[in-house]
Amino acid sequence: MKIHDVELDAQELLRLKVMDAYQMMQRDGKANVRYLCRLMGIGKSTFYKWKKRYKRYNLTTIKSKSRRPKLLRTIPWQVVVEICQWKRDNPAKSHYYLYHLWIKEGRTPPCSAKTIYNWWKRRNLIIKRHRRKRRPTKLFNHASVPGELVQIDTKFLEGRTRYQYTAIDVVSNWRYLRAYRKIGAESTIDFLEKLLIRANEKGINTQRIQTMD
Repeated sequence: MKIHDVELDAQELLRLKVMDAYQMMQRDGKANVRYLCRLMGIGKSTFYKWKKRYKRYNLTTIKSKSRRPKLLRTIPWQVVVEICQWKRDNPAKSHYYLYHLWIKEGRTPPCSAKTIYNWWKRRNLIIKRHRRKRRPTKLFNHASVPGELVQIDTKFLEGRTRYQYTAIDVVSNWRYLRAYRKIGAESTIDFLEKLLIRANEKGINTQRIQTMD
């Protein structure tokens, strides 16, 4: 859409509508910025940024500005060739190794380590390491009947010098817990003995116990 020989896209038209609505609210003495922003779906900081740029008789002030840096840092092509050749001579070394090597030698790195990696990647200089395929592990927390797997965990109770032991049956979600003044073998054994007694009272035949790290 062209307004006064200025072509505006959808985002720029939205800015124009917001500014027009704000000026109409000012004329009526009801310039509520918070309400206007909520109505238009924009933030207050965005509104004030648009308002600062906007000039009523110059619609180019609401045009989108380019975000491209004004000063683009260029790197000599000879440096790019040197970096790529270094990778060919040292295929097992990483881009971080080369970056820190420059610093160690007293040279100023011409670019970031990520840029070095991108150059190598475009030229297929990155070696894909062969990774051994892991064997599928048997999940230990698979259980079908109550008591087949009971998980035990401990935690420190803040504000009190106590350690809480918690046991949960994976299938029935039955939980049993006790607190002790200290954590150790003696407390663990006492908890397990009381756990087995309590589980039997509930009709749960404990077969396997798993401790949580």
